[in-house]
Amino acid sequence: MQILKKLVTPSLEWLIIPIIFSAILWFLPAILGIAHPQDSYPFQLFGTFTWFTLSAGWAHVIQFFFQIAIGLILMRWCERWQLIPLRSVIPLFVALFVMSIIADLQFFDARTIALMLFLLAVSQLLSMYSYNGEKASAAFNIGFLIISAGFFHVEYVYLLVIFVIGMIIFSTFTIRTFFALLSGILVPLFLVWSAFFLSDNLPILSAILGEAHLYMFDLSSLSLLRTDVLLAGVLLVLFLMALVSYFSVSLNFKLHVRLNFFFINLAFVLGVIWVAFFFYKLDVLLVVPIIFLILLLSFFFSTNQSKFVNIVFVVFIVLGLAYRVLNLLGF
Repeated sequence: MQILKKLVTPSLEWLIIPIIFSAILWFLPAILGIAHPQDSYPFQLFGTFTWFTLSAGWAHVIQFFFQIAIGLILMRWCERWQLIPLRSVIPLFVALFVMSIIADLQFFDARTIALMLFLLAVSQLLSMYSYNGEKASAAFNIGFLIISAGFFHVEYVYLLVIFVIGMIIFSTFTIRTFFALLSGILVPLFLVWSAFFLSDNLPILSAILGEAHLYMFDLSSLSLLRTDVLLAGVLLVLFLMALVSYFSVSLNFKLHVRLNFFFINLAFVLGVIWVAFFFYKLDVLLVVPIIFLILLLSFFFSTNQSKFVNIVFVVFIVLGLAYRVLNLLGF
């Protein structure tokens, strides 16, 4: 049983197989004749102002192509910035699999755009440490991208904390990068205010902001299926296994690999705390810690190809498949 060894060796067929496998899981509701959880998905600014609305079917199809793009982005990160110290298709496989079994991640709306802006910001952060590029420019881009993501879901603004901590971890946080980050934060705010001001629509902006409320630790809308709790438990166990496995071999990796792993771990923990703060938007915000968890699991499965880890990988796939089916059936 050497599934992981094949996935670690990039080839065309092992790029296509995860996409086909993901497509079957993704469109399983249509195959089984199960209706989508809602009829349409509005694309909103600040969660209140609707730009347009997509039918659930179209939102589902469009998001499928976005999730492929996200998987390819994560695989590119791992290769370009050595988040994993070897080339591997596992980040793509794990990303497509996880996103294909969690229904809340499968419909296109404003959360998708906010996530893509967030991923671009993470790319800028990783580039600050990995290359001798213009760090101030990257810091400006981070501020601009995260505030832009906040226009779709204001909770993303709080994720700036992760980027400041990341700059400190990568030793790129200076007075210059701080003011560049601050400038990146202020510019999109000024541009949006100017657009509404010049179009004489400031009352509309005030109304939008007036309806954008944040409710921290609001558990009144908590509604989880038993399978959701079980999946969370499985992912937690895998996260702990990844940590234990990493620390047993960490001295074999170069410094920048260890720093990357430390940042991804910390970002995952902070992401979970962030979701807990705004639990009433679990379905919208869950994708951020999931992204970091995908990277952690990819590191675990890519750097450990023992028989035991291969068995763990197969069990993970089987449990994920069972979760997808049972969740669709309402268990």
